[in-house]
Amino acid sequence: MTKKDDYTVFEYNPKYKIRIKTNEELRYNFNNNEFEINQNPMGEENSKPIFDVKVSSDFNEVSFSTIYRKKIKSIVLKCRNRVDVILYEFFNYVRENKLTVKENDLDCIIIVIINDLIDRIDIYKENNECELLDSLSIVSKNNILYIEKCLPSYSIHKIIGIKIDNNNMIIKRDDGIIDTFYIDSQQRIINLIKTLLENINNFR
Repeated sequence: MTKKDDYTVFEYNPKYKIRIKTNEELRYNFNNNEFEINQNPMGEENSKPIFDVKVSSDFNEVSFSTIYRKKIKSIVLKCRNRVDVILYEFFNYVRENKLTVKENDLDCIIIVIINDLIDRIDIYKENNECELLDSLSIVSKNNILYIEKCLPSYSIHKIIGIKIDNNNMIIKRDDGIIDTFYIDSQQRIINLIKTLLENINNFR
């Protein structure tokens, strides 16, 4: 199993998986609509079923069991920050209600957060033929966020504010320009991203 560390990852790839990385790495399998644990997150994926799942009413703790080296192993995940609470609540919702890919799910979204600070956001917009239509990268350098754009040419600008308005990611730059990136994803994912951004500390 992976060691505990201080970073959190949320990934939504409508062609393959949902990935939630806190103390451990959980993956939602679209083939069986169940969460699994990746027992080898630092190498080739080795996802195994989880069972006896329990989530605390305040979403501060998730516990479950899995088979590890032919033995039952019990695992308890405890929240380390606000972002973990939000993701455990999302985990619980998807576990109970399931989540299916929608026709408007074009974007692969990866959000990395360290101690409630955005470290990186990458969004790749692809069509059904996996052709890249657009992309967005937000990176942290010395705890300052920058937007990197590759189309029509490369540019990088400091960010002083970021929010979600409907399906639009609104990015306010320090040069007074506001960039807008339309997120092609279902409402449950949009709502999660909005809540994550409202609870990070980059602009506090």
